[in-house]
Amino acid sequence: MARTLITANGILDMRDQDFNLAAGDADLPFEAGDDVNGNMTPATGRELIFAQNTDVGAQTITVDGAALGDGRDGAITDYSLAADDIAVFKGYPQSAYRQTDGMIHINVSDTTVKLCVVRV
Repeated sequence: MARTLITANGILDMRDQDFNLAAGDADLPFEAGDDVNGNMTPATGRELIFAQNTDVGAQTITVDGAALGDGRDGAITDYSLAADDIAVFKGYPQSAYRQTDGMIHINVSDTTVKLCVVRV
């Protein structure tokens, strides 16, 4: 199974815009989650993962955890999103979410869960 890559986006720095901010410049680019293969994004320890449920019923998101050495992991398992909910999860500390491939693994219950990753 090859996970679908979600590209992390930077936060718009208003100092770089010279006060010429155009419509759409600060929009968050959500994309459909892959409910079959899962998703991934590079883990730097600075990620914010946004999940939006565009369905009329509840859906879930799971962010796989990594072993922390004390028998625990940082997993966020089957977090329920009601219809139209938006949630945000932080991908740090990096040690809690970085998998052996250097990625954060994200799973959704349906493609109606839209994802956006922002790197701060």
